[in-house]
Amino acid sequence: MHMFLVGDSFDALAHVHPAPRTSKALDFDRPLPPLPAGHYRLYADIVHESGYAQTLVSAVDIPADRERQVEREGFSRASAAGDPDDSSFTGRAQPESAMPAFDLGDGTRIVWKRGDAPLAAGTERVLDFSLQDAAGAVVEVEPYMGMAAHIVVANRDGSVFAHLHPSGSISMAALQKFTAETPAGADPHAGHAMPLLGAVSVPYAFPKAGSYRLWVQMKRGGEVRTAAFELTVQ
Repeated sequence: MHMFLVGDSFDALAHVHPAPRTSKALDFDRPLPPLPAGHYRLYADIVHESGYAQTLVSAVDIPADRERQVEREGFSRASAAGDPDDSSFTGRAQPESAMPAFDLGDGTRIVWKRGDAPLAAGTERVLDFSLQDAAGAVVEVEPYMGMAAHIVVANRDGSVFAHLHPSGSISMAALQKFTAETPAGADPHAGHAMPLLGAVSVPYAFPKAGSYRLWVQMKRGGEVRTAAFELTVQ
């Protein structure tokens, strides 16, 4: 399961990987990474044994006294370690422009080669992103679940959600199911160890007009780094 929490304000995102609690994989859990209090939309990508993939949708309120609540319910901080590829992001998005660049604060930035043409509903566009150093050179990244990048798209009213990556729009859960089986005890989404060039091009057609937020996630220095971009679809 790949699960995303998107804050109503669009200023918080979590990308986590709940683990099955039983051999039948009907119940999953995962401690949440640090997130500010508020109301969140929840999207969970799963795939059934038949191959049928779904994105399950729900909502959750994270209370302001979450730390005290966790302690009352008996969870230790050690149990909240989570998956090494779990990530969270809190911050403002880069406003719209022909080539917005999100500063990651470590001398690199994620650049979206968006162009001047407006985004239109139902029209496929290639989304081009690259991780660049201060000189504008594209740098290498570590595989993040076997890929150079993951892209999350959501619109303001919550009716559109997409998890995109260089392999296309296939569910990550389905992709993992139908690729080579993971040996017992191995990381189920470690991917290849070889570094990848930090540049991706992903085709996507926004299904409806409105205000959207787009997050791009790449891994470098053992850390998942997230950039956020505002966009309007006509």
